[in-house]
Amino acid sequence: MQNDERNHSVVAIASYIVAIELLAHLATETDPDFGSCLHATARLGQHCSRWNGSLRFDFIQLADAQIARLLFGVTLNPEQVQTGGVTDVVGAITDHPQAATARHYREGLTELCESVSRSEKEFVDGLWNRVVRTLVPEAEDWQSVVKSPRRAQLLAAIDAGEALDLIAATIVDRAAEKSSLSLTAEERVAAIARARVLFPTPIHHHNLLIRTIIENGPNMGRPERANSLWDHEITFSTAPGAQIQGTPLVLVTSDPVILQAAAAAGTSSQVWSLDDYRARLARRDETIDAYV
Repeated sequence: MQNDERNHSVVAIASYIVAIELLAHLATETDPDFGSCLHATARLGQHCSRWNGSLRFDFIQLADAQIARLLFGVTLNPEQVQTGGVTDVVGAITDHPQAATARHYREGLTELCESVSRSEKEFVDGLWNRVVRTLVPEAEDWQSVVKSPRRAQLLAAIDAGEALDLIAATIVDRAAEKSSLSLTAEERVAAIARARVLFPTPIHHHNLLIRTIIENGPNMGRPERANSLWDHEITFSTAPGAQIQGTPLVLVTSDPVILQAAAAAGTSSQVWSLDDYRARLARRDETIDAYV
């Protein structure tokens, strides 16, 4: 694939989110996914490394940093953007994809694993309190929402787009807090409108997630469901018109919900399926010219 990408003037950029997801499984060799994630980390490094006088990896900023900069022109302090050490560990594993390499970084990987678990718990608790408990205050489990008499009304409202401003508002409020900003009511309204323009894919992705909870009542506390947090973070990887030094930035994914969100948001031109991307690479009569 790398040769095809070079032929099409494509530069692959790594995602901190993907790296963090993989590295969290390397904190202990007893993790059932340790082996597969070790080799996936090495493949990530091989795919997204390039030589520029020295070997380097380019990473997309985490969502909080991107949102603060795009919404408010604020650069978050380094300690607020928790990416420390990720590049070093990915680089080391790329060079030496063995268990011993992971053991060398055991302390940092353990802290990362704990941070991932905390983030997933906060995400699940937020969904439980803001969606399930708001709809069914006496709810005892995730299925309670399916039995709510308000369920059909809420699904219709979601399908009509009535939740999109509320989702944009949560993005604005989090970004303002991270940026240490106190917004007036007018500033908040304006920021919500900007968020709707800047982050349509993440907003529609969250909308689909809420709809799924209300329609089907899945147990979001299960590990494979809590993992939805990272899928949502990945949707911030690009935005309408996003470019790096004048070159379009495209998110390539095989996740069906992200692709569905992009279609709903009208951003499919910058969110491609993996199958579509491979088909584009196979064509010799065009140059893609993109960061992916």
